[in-house]
Amino acid sequence: MVAYFPQTHTKIYLSTSFLRRPTEPGAVYMVSEGMKRIILTTADLNYFKVVRVFLASLRYNKNDYTVRLDFINGTEAACAELKLIYPKLEINTISIVPTEDKDKNLLAILWTRPPQMWKAMNEDWDQILLMDCDVVVRGSIAGIWDNVEPSTFKILYKKEKSNNTKTCTQSGVHIYGNSETIREYYKRIMDRAGAQFAFWDVQRAMYEIYLEFKDKIKFVPLDRKYNDDRYKELRQDSLVWHIKHGRINMDTPFKREFERYSRIADGYANVS
Repeated sequence: MVAYFPQTHTKIYLSTSFLRRPTEPGAVYMVSEGMKRIILTTADLNYFKVVRVFLASLRYNKNDYTVRLDFINGTEAACAELKLIYPKLEINTISIVPTEDKDKNLLAILWTRPPQMWKAMNEDWDQILLMDCDVVVRGSIAGIWDNVEPSTFKILYKKEKSNNTKTCTQSGVHIYGNSETIREYYKRIMDRAGAQFAFWDVQRAMYEIYLEFKDKIKFVPLDRKYNDDRYKELRQDSLVWHIKHGRINMDTPFKREFERYSRIADGYANVS
């Protein structure tokens, strides 16, 4: 699905599958709502308030997708509350012994991501979206799925950091189609990162291995409005505000939006 708009006219094709796609130049290929889509996210109990807000903001803005949460050390009560907030939530609880090192606890969350993504890729999902839970969704994200074909990798690319494979992409929100080629690509990422990877190892591997696969897979840059991480200069027209957990309490527009959706989450969970 290549988004290309001629100056004089636009042709739009609708299809219920990826098996029939237009080859005529100058066409816009739009996938119907029959696509099977899933959102993956991870959290531990330290992120409980954060993931509540993420789920409430998705629901409030009428984003009706299956969400799968890998919830490290999640309690029965916490899981029940999250399902009240977002009924289409699947929760996989994982037990990991926490340490006094907060960075290691954060890495424990990140370690669950490759197997979580790999599991989804081997199911029958057409499109798979991974989102950090420290985001606020501020509207419909229907457009985030555009241009994601079976062999597509879609992520925010920061051209100004193109000389650094660690930071030229922002992996907090990224999308894959689902095909043998994409699975081969992602398996290489997991092999490169290893079992005890550091965060930058994965982000770097995603881009460097893409360069090896660039003739096989289609790279689509994600519009920054779906992953706006400029916490001091967040745009009001952005649909996904993304801020690191440690900055949530800073006096920014994100904090005020976070507090608003926290109250909405209370309402969904019947918290007085």
